[in-house]
Amino acid sequence: MSKIDSINVDDLWQNDLDKYLFIENIIQERFIELLHELGQDIDDWVIPFFNTFYGNGEKMMDANPIFSAKNKSKNYIIRVIIYEENSMGFSTYASDFDGIPMSTIWITPKHMDKIEDFFIQAIK
Repeated sequence: MSKIDSINVDDLWQNDLDKYLFIENIIQERFIELLHELGQDIDDWVIPFFNTFYGNGEKMMDANPIFSAKNKSKNYIIRVIIYEENSMGFSTYASDFDGIPMSTIWITPKHMDKIEDFFIQAIK
C-alpha cells in the first residue's frame, strides 16, 4: 500500500491548512517517487504547474487541482482534483489548456488509490 492509499481525507481537510498541505505533499512525493521508479527525469516536469495561491499569497485549498504537473519535453499536463460530490467516485478525461493536452482525474476521497495508476499511465 502506498502512502496515497492510506490518506485519510475527512470532511474538514479543506479548512485545515496543515491537513491540506499534508495531503498535497503526499501526492506530490508519490509522483516524484514514481518518476524515479520508472526511470524518468524530474527535470522534465514542472511541479506544480498551476498556481495554487491567491494574489494575496493565501493558499487556495479547494483541491482543484490538488496536484498538477507539466511534462516539458512531451508538452502535456496532468492534474488531480479531489471532488467530494462526484457520484461516480472517480473519472478521468482528456482536454487541453491553452492548446496543451491535459489529462485530469477527478476523485472522491474514498478513491485516492486511483491516483497512482493515473500517474503511472501519465508518466509512461
